[in-house]
Amino acid sequence: MAGSTPVEKWSLSFANAGSGISLPAMPAGSTVVLNDSYGLESIGICPGSPCLKRDSAQIADAGADTYVTWGRWTDGTVLRTDAGVTTTTTLSANQGFHYLIGTPSVTTPTAGAYIYELIGASKPTISDGSLAPGTFSGLAGVEFKPGVASKIGIEGTVVIGGATFAFATTGGAHDPGKSTLTAGSSQGFNGWLRTNVSDSNPLGCSEHNCRIDLSGQLYGPMARDLGIRYSINGGSTSTTIDGVSVFRRP
Repeated sequence: MAGSTPVEKWSLSFANAGSGISLPAMPAGSTVVLNDSYGLESIGICPGSPCLKRDSAQIADAGADTYVTWGRWTDGTVLRTDAGVTTTTTLSANQGFHYLIGTPSVTTPTAGAYIYELIGASKPTISDGSLAPGTFSGLAGVEFKPGVASKIGIEGTVVIGGATFAFATTGGAHDPGKSTLTAGSSQGFNGWLRTNVSDSNPLGCSEHNCRIDLSGQLYGPMARDLGIRYSINGGSTSTTIDGVSVFRRP
């Protein structure tokens, strides 16, 4: 995975967590560059245009296996070049640009339900940088059936700034067949859920009215890995809590 590879090979997912960083449109010839530890260095036609690249920003919470890599740019500067114009964004140590990059599945099990265990996650960050990064824990499950879209079950907990946000699809990870999250033809999925939250809530939403937006992907042959990008919001403000996480089928 290390080195420079064509962007078309990958499924790319990012949570800018209020950083204002966005990925320019990627034309033919764009590449993804990973360092020797599989951390993301740049995307695009770098050092030309368009290009999104790490400058002084640090790579945190990084991890990888054969088919997917994840992490967070933080505590430094990020350069974005589009149409020949370069902008610099400075991230604090409490902020993050979260990335999830992998090889989409082209084969899956034909039948059965499988548990996917958490193998890594970026630390969730709040978009205004007012809190130290938190923690994520969770479990996933997928039900495969012939001729039917795969059902994705997710359950997770985000802890940040003394607040705990808990969420789950119907049936959770152990009964994914009840979930409303389904994988499309490219084995990607997206949706949203309500979250339960403790009293010390930095988003200001009431106990059952916080919302988590999810998007994800199955990675590798026979859907070996599953990754999600999430964003929790309260509805009344633009503040969000964001991160990525990756699960593997034992």
